[in-house]
Amino acid sequence: MDEQEYIASLEQGIKLLMEQNAAAQSSFQKLQKLHETVVDDPIWKLTWPARYLREKLCKPLFYTDFPDVDAIIAKAPPVLPVKISVIIPAFQGEKELPTLLNSLKNQKGLSEIEYITVVTQSSDGTCDVARQYGAKVLPIRKQNFSHSAARNLGAQHAQGELLLFTVQDACFDRPDALYKMACMLLYAGVDAVSCRQAPHCSADMMAKYEVQQNIQTKANSFKDHIDKMLHMPKTFREWEPVLYIDDVAHMTKKEVWNSHPFHGEFAEDMMYAADLLRAGRCTCMLHSTEVCHSHTRGAASIFWRAYQAGTGLLENWNEYLPLERTACTRTAAQEAVRFRKYWNGIGVLYEEEAAFLKKREASCVVLARMRNALLENPMDSSNSKMIFPFWGKEEESLANKLYALAQSDTKEVAAQELLGTLTEIESFFFREKTVSLGEKEKAELFSMLVKLIFQYTGHALAFAQHSKGNLPELLDGLAL
Repeated sequence: MDEQEYIASLEQGIKLLMEQNAAAQSSFQKLQKLHETVVDDPIWKLTWPARYLREKLCKPLFYTDFPDVDAIIAKAPPVLPVKISVIIPAFQGEKELPTLLNSLKNQKGLSEIEYITVVTQSSDGTCDVARQYGAKVLPIRKQNFSHSAARNLGAQHAQGELLLFTVQDACFDRPDALYKMACMLLYAGVDAVSCRQAPHCSADMMAKYEVQQNIQTKANSFKDHIDKMLHMPKTFREWEPVLYIDDVAHMTKKEVWNSHPFHGEFAEDMMYAADLLRAGRCTCMLHSTEVCHSHTRGAASIFWRAYQAGTGLLENWNEYLPLERTACTRTAAQEAVRFRKYWNGIGVLYEEEAAFLKKREASCVVLARMRNALLENPMDSSNSKMIFPFWGKEEESLANKLYALAQSDTKEVAAQELLGTLTEIESFFFREKTVSLGEKEKAELFSMLVKLIFQYTGHALAFAQHSKGNLPELLDGLAL
């Protein structure tokens, strides 16, 4: 069944359902079977027909309301009679903190704001900058730091009725962002609220792509919405759309945090959202306002963050993950082989086609060429010392270690994630209105693909380590 046939069957079945006759019942049963057999197929899992079918046939897991935010704000006082405590974990944040704190100072409609900076042993002027802006400084040792511990420490010392959790490299460009978030907590029956993220104007292609993918994954709807759990989800894929509370910009009530403090080493904000929903509380996403936030990271840093994310997923959501992920059949060495194949494919294209970079071409043509390079390039160790212009010592060290790991098992493995991502990147270009790529854009794309290779490898190694317990010590010791 192709996509068009699939969509046509949906439309026909739903039409009959709406007519509420005997034929509708029969069609409903057929669609249920179709849902069971098709919707979990990887081909369909990210397409809108699958989501459309799930919404029509499945028992709703969450109640979703689309509030009239403007009407709520219209009834609120121009200055909110409430104190807000802003909690900012910081590390080596001397250069970034002023931008964030100035954007917070420019927020309108708030009677009182308290600033609390939780500083992990920093050698720059982070503490001095925080104090200059009137912030309370709470030190925390590196050995005691976790994303949960730092935020809980700040919340414990907060005197405000509302808590805003943010990060040192965020920026609130809109002066009414905090006012709107607070209004939802005070007047819309919401227990926690986040807003949409937008990349910094200086962000590279990878950083912009990560922000957009994060929005797509956790959007649920691209409107302002409030969610409340109706039934317990059985899979992480069912959980993920509503785990949008994000500590880049997350406001909650102090009394709610008292009952649900942060926990976990990684993704503490997602766990916070899950705890609230399990307790019958409401969460809110405001797509109508935004916070600027993005990271331009090196490939090695992306690798380790992905490894941490995979480890955190296994620790916190293991019972909701499909067996094929938690019982990974591939070894760490086999995952390194995949890395090596991808790496060689990109390397050959970058080294042998110098004219390719300088020639302006349609983005779809460029991506097709890259897809072919990844598919066709043989396993060859000749490119192990290849250096890109955007390359650093950490990346070189990690690549060499992964190459060494690949030497222990040259078995070919399935490698579809990056190839599928090339199609997603094409959609990204479309949203960015980038139809053709010149030398600068192509160089950024190469950098982005190298980072994605490291990202997939880091995530995959976390699952291989969980299943096989065979991640060698040779990967230890690299700084995050």
